Amino acid sequence: MLKSLSFKTKIVSTLILMSTGLILVSFILITQYKDQLNQAKGLSESSQVILNISSFIHELQKERARSVLLLNKKVPKTELEKQRTIVNEKISAMNDVIKNLNFDSLKNRAKNAESSLGQIREFETLNQKHLERSQI
Repeated sequence: MLKSLSFKTKIVSTLILMSTGLILVSFILITQYKDQLNQAKGLSESSQVILNISSFIHELQKERARSVLLLNKKVPKTELEKQRTIVNEKISAMNDVIKNLNFDSLKNRAKNAESSLGQIREFETLNQKHLERSQI
């Protein structure tokens, strides 16, 4: 069948086949890179939230310590008021980050993780059944 085709037709059909393969592989790679970029953005958001929460808790602990020191008359009230101002700023920063969170993305990632865990459990169950059968 291929012998009956002209040389030009063989080359054109080969080029079309290779081009189609190249386009398909490119599409798959671009899709993978896009997914990785979305995951990186999600991790960046999560990291930002964690950093803000950590900073807030740290400053809150400092306020707590200054409150105790004030009650024991070890520091003036102005130090506690300064620390409360810092804590209020951290609360505002944390609220801004939380408002900008993409909760749909977080929900989707949680569902994907849950689905993956379910698949792992199914595999473990099947593996356990297989082991039990082989021991009989």
